[in-house]
Amino acid sequence: MICLRSGRVLLVRKKSGKWNFPGGAIEPGESPVAAARRELQEETSIEGHGLLPLCTVQVGLLVCMSRRLIGSFHSFKTK
Repeated sequence: MICLRSGRVLLVRKKSGKWNFPGGAIEPGESPVAAARRELQEETSIEGHGLLPLCTVQVGLLVCMSRRLIGSFHSFKTK
């Protein structure tokens, strides 16, 4: 998830030591909005109130950090 405020972007340091946007996988039975709130809270201690879906991008196959990922990317906005 890309968090913008006052022209600044929020990044988090992952376990690998690399910087990235907050985010992660959707747990079984969890909605994309609930997953976004949970990931934001877990990784930044920021509560993601008022997240509104913007779009979903279906990905057939993506190779990321030597891992093959199949799935979707969900985008949200908030105040």
